[in-house]
Amino acid sequence: MRRRVSPFRLIRWLESTSTARVVANLAAAGEPVTHAALDAQLPDGSVQFLRAALVNHGVLASRDENLALERWPDEFCSSISDDVDRKLLRGYATWHHLHQLRTRSTPAGTSEGQLANIKSELRAVRTLCDWLDTCGRSLRACT
Repeated sequence: MRRRVSPFRLIRWLESTSTARVVANLAAAGEPVTHAALDAQLPDGSVQFLRAALVNHGVLASRDENLALERWPDEFCSSISDDVDRKLLRGYATWHHLHQLRTRSTPAGTSEGQLANIKSELRAVRTLCDWLDTCGRSLRACT
């Protein structure tokens, strides 16, 4: 069921700073608005709201946002200075966890709890990699 939005609320939303920035960035790109284009924006509530509005009105196809892992492993790996360790963590996030989420996904989608657990584990691995880096070691050197 689609919910009607008051025109005044819509105008106020469009004039808000973060939403205006996102819409301006999308317009400046001159390309079709896609999930990938929204994923490229700085993640905040306005991007989520805009995506939900576009999906709700049939502009974008719906997707399970928790399965859209391709958009966030880089943020976990960006602080890892060792190229091989960064690739290892990215591969682990993508091949192990993405596969796990897809396998456990239900028609209603994956849960926030499932995603939170995976992100927590990846943060712990990133912290380990950062600590190893300060010790002059790398993840691949660990047994």
